[in-house]
Amino acid sequence: MKYNIITGGSSGLGFEIAKLIVEKDENIILIGRNIKKLEKCKSELKEYQKESKIITYPLDISDEKGVYYFIDFLDKNQYNVQRLFNVAGKGFYNNFNNITKEKMIDIFNSNLFGLILITKSICDYMLRHKIKNQRIISILSTAALKGKKNESLYNSAKFGAKGFLEALRDEIKEENIELINIYPGGMKTPFWKDSNANYNFDTFMDPLDVANEIINVSFNQKIFISDITINRPKR
Repeated sequence: MKYNIITGGSSGLGFEIAKLIVEKDENIILIGRNIKKLEKCKSELKEYQKESKIITYPLDISDEKGVYYFIDFLDKNQYNVQRLFNVAGKGFYNNFNNITKEKMIDIFNSNLFGLILITKSICDYMLRHKIKNQRIISILSTAALKGKKNESLYNSAKFGAKGFLEALRDEIKEENIELINIYPGGMKTPFWKDSNANYNFDTFMDPLDVANEIINVSFNQKIFISDITINRPKR
């Protein structure tokens, strides 16, 4: 049975992506740290469910042992992975003088180390369990494209993720796995909670609109778009 894995699937953009996939009658595995949030999302997703299966799996993607057990879970259940959606992440917006080592570890675990760990593990799993049209879709943010005031720590993590994914794409270019990197601008999601950001959130994008574009790019097998930027319209 084929599955779509979504990290950070219990809220915000990840949850909107999950809804749209379930509406397509496709199976999903939702990954998140909080099991109560995951189960709440699973319950809410039943409204959109037809015949698809919804599996929740509590996991911190920066935990190497936890990721190992997750791969073992996939193996034991003989799940084929059609797509991995890397959505999990955390923001931090502050002057560079306020960056502590503790905050570096926190932001890099969420946005870089975790992404590398889950991506390399799922990519290896895909290579061992090959099916047609496998894709890894990573939501990176426009912060992966350009440095910005008070975003030095967040920028550095996202720049690192972009570099890893571009190199991985080149390493596996002969395989049947396509990597899509998506760079959305600001969205109205819980992502900004505790981020210290001081923006006019009223101008930010609706995550459902962004999710629709991501789904269109990710599920269209007639074309392959390697990189796409999604911005707020200029008014």
